[in-house]
Amino acid sequence: MNIIRNIQNVWSKVEIPKIVTGISNDEGVEKYFLGSSFEGHALDLLRENIAVLVFSTNEAYRYYLASYLIAVVKYGEECDVIIESLLSSLAAPKGDVSRLSYASRVGQFSKDQIRCIFGVLEHMVKNGIIDSQELAFASVKQLHT
Repeated sequence: MNIIRNIQNVWSKVEIPKIVTGISNDEGVEKYFLGSSFEGHALDLLRENIAVLVFSTNEAYRYYLASYLIAVVKYGEECDVIIESLLSSLAAPKGDVSRLSYASRVGQFSKDQIRCIFGVLEHMVKNGIIDSQELAFASVKQLHT
């Protein structure tokens, strides 16, 4: 699938983060992801380690988000909890993409990465998984344009 190939091409140029969460009480996220590529994760293990979208460093979040983007494209609605967490992590507070917390985490993706993220969100809209009024869609769309 082109969307997945694009993600793989864009993220293959990004270094694997040296620290995933930097905290001890991270629900096992550091142990699972540390040193691993964004590729090749089983859906059940991504579900178990969904906390990476919350507890990770900004660098690790931007790297491992690709794992979840690929899963959503591959498995669609089977990704129920993943979809909710993914959308939550991509939604700007009150739709304000200039907020420091959002700008320093999501706003630091490269233009190519934003293009890939937006492509996945568009794919989700086209397949009826999310609505185009979803805050995450609107937030990433602002970064995309």
